[in-house]
Amino acid sequence: PPSPPSPPSPPSPPSPSSRPSTPKQGQEDIDSKSLADAHAAEEAALLREFSPAPVALRSRSSWKSPILDRPWFNHYSYLPTPPAMKPRTTEAETAPYWEEARVYWEESDAQAEVLDGPPNPAEVWFQIRDREAEYRGYISIEGECYSNTNQLIGFINSDEGTCGSATEEYLGACVNEVSGSEIVIEDAVDEQCCVVNLGTMPMAIKDSDGQFTCEVDGEGRVLGQLGNEIGRFDGDFSFKDIRVIALYMALLDPGFASSREE
Repeated sequence: PPSPPSPPSPPSPPSPSSRPSTPKQGQEDIDSKSLADAHAAEEAALLREFSPAPVALRSRSSWKSPILDRPWFNHYSYLPTPPAMKPRTTEAETAPYWEEARVYWEESDAQAEVLDGPPNPAEVWFQIRDREAEYRGYISIEGECYSNTNQLIGFINSDEGTCGSATEEYLGACVNEVSGSEIVIEDAVDEQCCVVNLGTMPMAIKDSDGQFTCEVDGEGRVLGQLGNEIGRFDGDFSFKDIRVIALYMALLDPGFASSREE
């Protein structure tokens, strides 16, 4: 007699790849794709931020600096001739001093003769060059600071680490090693203007917001955010002189390293 037919084989379970997605798994796939897209967008943004700028943009005018209602170091505009500064106060002022200084420069210093070097017989400690390598002024061996129109703009006492205006008003001081290898420049109302890191070479200078502004190398060159030279202090530069340079840039010529130009 014929043998009975064998029972049919049970259907094989679907492979994981062919199984329909559950609502939970579908949401996980969407989340993974969104996360991957977010990572890709973040990476592209970082590449744009840290890629070298085109040659046409590698100038100080293309830098971005936060602007405060009350100007601090590096939040002033750059002027071709640094005006004499006034002490900062806690009282509200009718107009920002730097605006007054800009108008003053346009009306008076702009008419004055701009020199191409210190007058004779000046006793020069540092001769200052600007972003165009043009003469900007000098610091005498007595600490007197002059602009390129030979106007006295202030004083620096290197022994005490203090700075005064042309009319001998207190502008601020250097506070030594408040945190490790850092020194702080404070203004006339004891507010922080900038921080100098003495533990690096070149020595980095940050503004009151902690943003990198510039750095000074062992030859007295001031280097900008792209490593380009934006100024220079020509003279017998030594490590201790960084305090003098920081006092000058923070309190007497705060537009020296600024990206804003008038």
